[in-house]
Amino acid sequence: MSNPDSLAVIDASVSLTRSHPSAPALDVLDLVMKGRQGQTLNFIEVGVRNCSLAAPSSDFGQLVARAFDTAMSPAEWAAFTAPTADPMLRDACLDVWRDEVFGRFCARYGVTVQGLP
Repeated sequence: MSNPDSLAVIDASVSLTRSHPSAPALDVLDLVMKGRQGQTLNFIEVGVRNCSLAAPSSDFGQLVARAFDTAMSPAEWAAFTAPTADPMLRDACLDVWRDEVFGRFCARYGVTVQGLP
């Protein structure tokens, strides 16, 4: 199950994005992740898409996509990883999500992430 640190990151990130919609995604995450180096963020959550609060289609995932990916838009991430997407495309995109997009997230903030789709 998700841990309190991951829930705090998600809550603060999504709240800040909603209250400041024109703030750059990377600035939002930089602010929220300040002082979190060394933490383990566990995003596993049964009952949500891909059993992960950090799925590309989640509000938090869309923020991470805007901040750390320049190849695909957040809408493309949501579409290409949807249950209706071609299974091979979905699996390939989720591999890139874990390795590349969240790899950049982890490297920038010095955290360990578990429970990615």
